[in-house]
Amino acid sequence: LKLNTTTSNPSEFNDWTKTNTFFRRGSLAFQIVSRGKKQAACLEFVFSRPVMMIKFPVWDIDMLQSTDNPWSTYQDSLSFSAENDTGRVSLNIEPMTKTSKVFIKGHEVRAICIPGVNGDLLYNDPDGGIIVSSTSYLNKFTLCYANGSDDDGLSNSHATRMPEFQFAELLGSVSGFVREDITEN
Repeated sequence: LKLNTTTSNPSEFNDWTKTNTFFRRGSLAFQIVSRGKKQAACLEFVFSRPVMMIKFPVWDIDMLQSTDNPWSTYQDSLSFSAENDTGRVSLNIEPMTKTSKVFIKGHEVRAICIPGVNGDLLYNDPDGGIIVSSTSYLNKFTLCYANGSDDDGLSNSHATRMPEFQFAELLGSVSGFVREDITEN
């Protein structure tokens, strides 16, 4: 439904956008409400000067299907894109662990679904985390968050966590001279 949690539309934790109760202090959380599969909401970062994305970790990418309460099932699914003045920028997306519980294909990431298995991970479990970085400078970075293709579409709320991220501004240029070593020109 592309609804943000507000005082008139609280989350299941009844905390609106105050995610400290769930993810602890110092985290940016992206929380959505869904009533169908693949309903995305996007968060866009726009920079006035070119930046390199050094590290953009996303935690708590998980899946819950084995529950007695159908309104609490979910599958986290994310996609990323970046652009600069010349067009699209390639991104590196790496799992945080070798035992990762996420599936990465190109610029898309989703929690692995094993029907009947509880794939709900703790918010600080690196098996449900990835790190995104850029291979070139960018002016715009977009993160889209949705419930995945294996989700039943009934979850009233699910969220991912971004505790810290690093961008580096490009300050100036590198230049110099090539000197021919025989003539010194």
